[in-house]
Amino acid sequence: MTFKTCRDVALQRLYSNVSTATSLQQRLYSNVSTATSLQTQNYDNKSLTEQHWNPAHTISR
Repeated sequence: MTFKTCRDVALQRLYSNVSTATSLQQRLYSNVSTATSLQTQNYDNKSLTEQHWNPAHTISR
């Protein structure tokens, strides 16, 4: 049976909190990367739509 001091428990909690913070930071970075990529795709799609849409090609009735 091991005896854990208050210091041991506090260090373990600190390590766990740092691990959680690092994991959350990585997820945030991933989410920002995904958002940036989607924003770029949206911009590209909008540009393509504006380039290919020509009012002169619409049919008047």
